[in-house]
Amino acid sequence: MENSYIPRFILILILFIFGANIVIVDFFLIQNKSLVLNSKVQPEPGAAQINLPNIVNPTMVVSPPLLVVSSPTAAPLPSPSVTPAPITGNICPVACVNLINKSKSAVAPSQKESSISIQTSGSTQVYNDWYTIPGSEFTFNKGNYPGAKSYYFQTNLSTDSTDRIAYARLYDATHGIGVTGSDITTPSTSLSQVQSGQLNPFSGNLTIRVQIRGLNGNLVTIGNSRIVVVY
Repeated sequence: MENSYIPRFILILILFIFGANIVIVDFFLIQNKSLVLNSKVQPEPGAAQINLPNIVNPTMVVSPPLLVVSSPTAAPLPSPSVTPAPITGNICPVACVNLINKSKSAVAPSQKESSISIQTSGSTQVYNDWYTIPGSEFTFNKGNYPGAKSYYFQTNLSTDSTDRIAYARLYDATHGIGVTGSDITTPSTSLSQVQSGQLNPFSGNLTIRVQIRGLNGNLVTIGNSRIVVVY
């Protein structure tokens, strides 16, 4: 009886040791597996995280939608300056060019003038009556100036006193009348140029003279007289 007990005890001891070894080995295997899993799941501090796209279909990758967040205090971005491209070619159509040409042709050309000098020079004391300047007589005919549009009498005239005006005119000796529109006056005490209104002389050959007039015997000075012909 005693001899059969000892081998049984040894067998139980061997089984216990074997079982303990299995438990210890399993424990270490579980610990190592946990460490490996933790090292794969938890990234190291400071390492960049990479989000893998959600693969719905093996042939199609769907990216997550972008989220745009506007800041209430952010200033708007300045618009870039754009330099316009130079305009080339004919920018004015034919109708525009025609209007420009028409407006240019409508502008009257600059006026041309000529003058007929009259021999007048000197100072004379005159009264209320017209006084004919000696040597001022000349012949005038409008037909000798074809294309003329208007005529004016122009002379230098002055008086010796501002309260006594100096007068001058063209006198048509052929018809015994002053030439219409030729009367001019000045209160200036210095010789200055004076021009009449538009003349309206008779047609044909006219004998024209220059006359002056004053008030109460004032001294009238005249010179450089002429008829201005405007074309």
